[in-house]
Amino acid sequence: MKRVVGALIASVAVASSALQADERQPRVVFNDDAQMLMETPAEGATEFVKQWLDKEAAAVPFSTYVFLAATPDVCTYESKTGETFADRLGPDYPHSWAPGIRALRAEGTDVLKVVAEHMRTKGKEVLAAIRMNDTHHRIIGHNHPLAPQFAIDHPEFVIKHPDGRTNETALDYSYSGGARASARHHARNRRGLRRRWIGVELCPLGKALSSRSRPRESPDHDRVCWSDPQDAHRRG
Repeated sequence: MKRVVGALIASVAVASSALQADERQPRVVFNDDAQMLMETPAEGATEFVKQWLDKEAAAVPFSTYVFLAATPDVCTYESKTGETFADRLGPDYPHSWAPGIRALRAEGTDVLKVVAEHMRTKGKEVLAAIRMNDTHHRIIGHNHPLAPQFAIDHPEFVIKHPDGRTNETALDYSYSGGARASARHHARNRRGLRRRWIGVELCPLGKALSSRSRPRESPDHDRVCWSDPQDAHRRG
């Protein structure tokens, strides 16, 4: 009996040690900024994206694949809530992600759906990234596809600097006045997108922001929040 009990205790100890070892496995993150959309041909777009993903997975031993989905209102996929990149500039806009987005659209899909499904067949964790205040657009204007429509319509809510410089393009989420058009109000109106994509725990800024005396939802240009891309697809 003592031997049996001892064996059981040893087995539990080994199992617990193995479980703890698994829990300590580091997450290796591969960040994809949608470069493949700039290379995607007009025909065979879906297969091209899958082959691109195959090369990435073969070259780097990562566990988590993070794909740039939104910046935050301008999206690389077919969104019902945000605006899809360059759609407002018409069907012939020839630059950046636009031709790749249209090629996938013609095949009845989009890049977020393709990368999520394909990478998960490889056993990868897949997360959609939102750049809460991306500033790759140097100006706020209709003809710049990365400039959010909200910022175009409400430039008064772009961050203001004490030195008076006017080349800022990031929205100021810290505005807490009563104006219904403020960036903060806009963010609240985007709950259908924000909560499903970010949530309190999914966003790495959540705890840090809650401890600030004057919290900002994120004026930082290099911050991203992650989400489940399949959930984003289901809800638009």
